Amino acid sequence: MFSRRMGKQVDKIPPETMAAFQSYSWPGNIRELQNLVERAVILSRDGQFPNPLHKKQTELVMPSLHHTRTVYSSKALEDSDRGLILDTLEQASWIVG
Repeated sequence: MFSRRMGKQVDKIPPETMAAFQSYSWPGNIRELQNLVERAVILSRDGQFPNPLHKKQTELVMPSLHHTRTVYSSKALEDSDRGLILDTLEQASWIVG
C-alpha cells in the first residue's frame, strides 16, 4: 500500500530487518507497525526495505544471555522516540510523504 502510494518498489526485506520486526514487542500495535512500514518505504533505496527500528528499540526487547531485561523510564523512551524521529527526518531530508 505504501510503496504504491509513494511510487517506490520494495523487492527485498533483509533477514536482519525481518528478525528485528519479529522480536519487537509492538507496544503501539498495528498503528505502530503501519508507521514503521511507511517510514521504511520512505527510506528505501534500490528496492531494499531498511530497518526503521532504532537500535535502542530493538535492544529493549532482545533477550540477553541471562534472561533479564533492562527497564527504561518513560522519559528515556520519550527521548529515544524523539531521537528516532529526528534521525529519520534527517535521512529523508525532512521530506515526509
